[in-house]
Amino acid sequence: MHGTLPAHGIGVATFDRRGEGDDVSFVVTVGASHVSPAEQMLYAHRRQLELAGFDPQPALALRRAFEDWVHDLGPAPDLGAAAAEPWFPLVYLPPRLLDDEGKRLWIEEMDFDPRPVFESVRAPLVHLYGERDAWTPPPPPAANVYVVPDAEHDMTLPDGGISPLYERLLLEEGVFV
Repeated sequence: MHGTLPAHGIGVATFDRRGEGDDVSFVVTVGASHVSPAEQMLYAHRRQLELAGFDPQPALALRRAFEDWVHDLGPAPDLGAAAAEPWFPLVYLPPRLLDDEGKRLWIEEMDFDPRPVFESVRAPLVHLYGERDAWTPPPPPAANVYVVPDAEHDMTLPDGGISPLYERLLLEEGVFV
């Protein structure tokens, strides 16, 4: 059995349990976003701000204003004033406005649509999400989506241990193929 495991949908670790063959038999994503990074960050900001005890609305409004500005759809937001807010580190915005190259790079990264990538995978594809994931919105229900109860984004449980269901899904022969 040979598979590919993207680490949170970004890095890739490949293994071959038999030690042979170059073909990928299956792909498992762990907490991989099925929406653009811009959409994913809005979800993550809301959750992170709520978990930290902040009202998420001012930060989300800033994030939306920044995205509008980057796309030349609105005025420049006041990042300097926002940087003084205690919640600012949780919104992952730059402390200063971007130059034209920075805006281009921002759009290239944040507007990336991962759906065509997932649709192009020809091997069986399984998505694993933690029920308590505060970083990635869960995808719509589907046969190839497993929501791991009580697990965070990295499949850890509230006590810090790895979810036994996650381990079983990865290690049990035949679960994904």
